[in-house]
Amino acid sequence: IKEFQGITLLDGKAGAMFKVRIGNEVVERASRGVGIFDAFMNGIRQLAKEKDFVVPRVKDYYVGIQRGGKSDALVEVVVEWENGEEFKTIGVDQDQVIASIKAVEKAINFANFMKQRINGE
Repeated sequence: IKEFQGITLLDGKAGAMFKVRIGNEVVERASRGVGIFDAFMNGIRQLAKEKDFVVPRVKDYYVGIQRGGKSDALVEVVVEWENGEEFKTIGVDQDQVIASIKAVEKAINFANFMKQRINGE
């Protein structure tokens, strides 16, 4: 993921604009959802259909914040995934959405690595 921008409106709708590198190609996408993470995932799923890569299914999602209650604390996001088998990825950042996106990027890379390995590519 090269760039990311998200926006939330008071009516509960959100948008995400991002650039990702797929192989040697950089692709831009804009998408909508009920929250920034949902908007990002909707865009990634749409892109996966177009570019033929795997996006595992989110099974569960945990957010942890360092004790102390400071607004600049690090956030740890743990996402549980299903893709034939279950696995977890972790993203850490001062921003919850960016931490989530880091976890998604790891999951997509892992799932597609496993797909290539199984298919002998």
